[in-house]
Amino acid sequence: MDGKTLTIDDPKIAFEPLAADHFILLHKWIQEPHVWQWWGEGKSWTLDEITAKYNSYTLRYKIDRGIKKAIHPFIINFQGQPIGFIQFYNAFDFPRDDGFDVQEIWDRKNESLAALDFYIGEPAYIGKGLGSQVLRFFLQTQVFKQYDACLVDPEKNNKIALKTYSKAGFSTVKDLPSIIIMVARKIEQRKPIVIFGSSRSDGDTLQAIKAVIKDLSVPIIDLKNLNIAHYDYNYENKHDDFMAIAEKMVQHNPIILATPVYWYTMSALMKTFIDRWSDLLDTRKDIGRRLSHKELFVIACYETSLPRGFEDAFSQTCDYLDMQYKGCLYFYSGEDPELAKDNESSAKQFSDRIFYSKENLE
Repeated sequence: MDGKTLTIDDPKIAFEPLAADHFILLHKWIQEPHVWQWWGEGKSWTLDEITAKYNSYTLRYKIDRGIKKAIHPFIINFQGQPIGFIQFYNAFDFPRDDGFDVQEIWDRKNESLAALDFYIGEPAYIGKGLGSQVLRFFLQTQVFKQYDACLVDPEKNNKIALKTYSKAGFSTVKDLPSIIIMVARKIEQRKPIVIFGSSRSDGDTLQAIKAVIKDLSVPIIDLKNLNIAHYDYNYENKHDDFMAIAEKMVQHNPIILATPVYWYTMSALMKTFIDRWSDLLDTRKDIGRRLSHKELFVIACYETSLPRGFEDAFSQTCDYLDMQYKGCLYFYSGEDPELAKDNESSAKQFSDRIFYSKENLE
């Protein structure tokens, strides 16, 4: 592998329908520790047991409670070599092992929902960033030809899966005690959230936010009204409001941070909030991993002159967390009419970037 990013139509990736002569591969992979941990069901599999389990899969069905139900299993090939297993099916056809009711998660009657399972079996291909590329390609070439959306439910302590699904475009829809329910959609659904940090809840920064979101229904979290303590190495602040906001934040994309410019940088409220993201790298890594690949926009309200290097803290934070920094709207709130005249048009352009995917703008 050369480490380069694959495109969504990269010919190096292919999906071969599961056949009986693949059972030896499945038996080999189930014995790999990184696969067995999540797929082994706590037992040692024999080749005969693999054959019995997957034999009907080669005919594209699985018997569930005496009923034959469609299933679509494939071997993942990369550069002509088999490296893993992937399958999809109607999310409502099979009960989930972890017990949640799909009906309670997905109430969009006019949209179809698949579920997906996959693993990369070959150890040499783990940790190469290939998993998210495989998933995106599989969604586009297989799943989204039949379904409007796709569900996965990785366990919270499966850190590789959480990061891989996030990078592949899956977003959190439900956070349960032991699992995270995530969904990717055929047509990206923009679901912004604004985190607002200013000493004045009704000041110029709020006006900048309103200029961007207009009358659209976007949640605005005002940090001034919350109890968010400074970062603490001993985590004695764990019962404040930060984690509840973090859990809400990862259910949205993009994330918009709005702050006035105080002494050439972000407000103290916003700085304290971002400092606490360190908790997501220590005590709640399952949340931190779900920030991966999310988009971050910044709204900055200023009165005098544009600050130098203002965006560095935001862009470097995104680099560190594998997020996508999408830029800053500088909204002028001073008394110079020449500087203020571009606010409306700039906010309109910024709003378009937030609320519409790239495909809708082209």
